[in-house]
Amino acid sequence: MSYINKSTNFKLSLIAFLISWIILYLNNDANAKYMKKLSVEPFEEPKIWNNLFKPGMVLGQMIENSLANINSFEMIPFQVNTLINKNLNIGSNSIDIDVDKSAELTIPANSNDNKNETISTKSSLSQIQIRGAIMVFNPDTDALLDGHSKNKSKFHKERALISASIQIVNMHTGRIIAVKKFTSISNDGKLVFNPKLSNYNYGSDEFKSTSTGKALWILKDLIKKYILKSLENIPLEGDLIFANHDTKNAIINLGKTNGVMVQDVFTVYSMKAQYNDPVDKVDLGDMYTRKGIIIISEVQGRFSRAKILVGQGFVAGDFVIPKDNRQ
Repeated sequence: MSYINKSTNFKLSLIAFLISWIILYLNNDANAKYMKKLSVEPFEEPKIWNNLFKPGMVLGQMIENSLANINSFEMIPFQVNTLINKNLNIGSNSIDIDVDKSAELTIPANSNDNKNETISTKSSLSQIQIRGAIMVFNPDTDALLDGHSKNKSKFHKERALISASIQIVNMHTGRIIAVKKFTSISNDGKLVFNPKLSNYNYGSDEFKSTSTGKALWILKDLIKKYILKSLENIPLEGDLIFANHDTKNAIINLGKTNGVMVQDVFTVYSMKAQYNDPVDKVDLGDMYTRKGIIIISEVQGRFSRAKILVGQGFVAGDFVIPKDNRQ
């Protein structure tokens, strides 16, 4: 084989190796990101609004779908009044089986024979919940007056004004992480908004060509950006749903969907919500107690098995936080 052919083959092999390495690196990097569980509560409608179009419902759907499309969260269907922490709604010694979710888990055969085991399958509850309300919804703040001229009607543009407030809630503690009010205004619409239509498709060109549609899209982008910024440094949190200290086995309700991988290490905590000063009766925050450490041994879709490395007294409802907060 000539020197030129050898050189060409070497270069091709080197290029193939580099491409394979880059693909492997990118895949590992994509899998490394933790995905928090997030739900969006239907937004409240404006207090004085009796038309068929529901801006709160539409804005909530826009935000939920927009967050889902960026693949940074596990989107959980909204459930009413679902605080996760055992001190709020999960009995520490109870066996709490959700029939619809029980098929996701295969508990060891001897699980019901050991008094140290507690089981809960609340695997779909969200860690973070977005709540919101439309405070002001005015599709046309510069409406045409009766008797307007044809010329004014021809060049008139609606000026939509919309204000909304949101809360970002930690569903483990019930505490509000962030609150903010947003306002958007648009008079760039070319079509007239019809508030009597209930079936507007917010992704359609027709809707986006109204000032109201443009204002809602602006509002959605502002809220989405704020949510992402607010949750940037919030660690992934999950729940311990099974523990057996005799066999050193545990199960948590985080899995591949959340970016969990084998050998990930989690710290187990218990938490007392709204810990009050015994003297002044002032809320001092939430009291966290570190109970031990587990290491992931097997990962499934929405749950993972782990080995207990150290710790005692684990119960269903304790929550887990990864030691490595990958973003």
